[in-house]
Amino acid sequence: MKTPRMIHHAAYMTWNMPETIKFYTEVLKFKLVEHFEEERLPSTGDPFPYFHAFFELPDGSVIAFFEVPSLPNPEPRGAIDKLFVHLAFVVDSLEDLYTAKAELEKCGHSVVGITDHSAFKSIYFYDPNGLRLEFACQVRALTEEDSHRAYQAAAEWAIKREKILMAKA
Repeated sequence: MKTPRMIHHAAYMTWNMPETIKFYTEVLKFKLVEHFEEERLPSTGDPFPYFHAFFELPDGSVIAFFEVPSLPNPEPRGAIDKLFVHLAFVVDSLEDLYTAKAELEKCGHSVVGITDHSAFKSIYFYDPNGLRLEFACQVRALTEEDSHRAYQAAAEWAIKREKILMAKA
């Protein structure tokens, strides 16, 4: 099998499509580029009337949302979704990162950061659906040394993980 060359789109759920469209087009300035409205899910044939909207970033990458009014909203989101699951977008400069933070806060959004991750700096905030978003600015190139450290840390984590799991049992 040939390795895919890139992600086509990432799809998430929304419980309010008009609010989602407003946030992604007016606040984040993404372009609404496509939509599907169907009575059945084409991939499975399941009878779920839905609206599927696609938002494009300047590089051509796409994020999409489904709204299925007949499905229950699984609120509140659990700690895993609220704290760890997120989608990160690239901003070109620290100035852009600081500007985005200020503009999001001006629009009433709570923003965490600027967080220093060594090779990049980030801010975190939530979209209207509770999806955690990140804007990240690369402040230095990743090197082979970074890769070597990551492999070493992963090996050490495997040992630490086993200790945590044994203590939990």
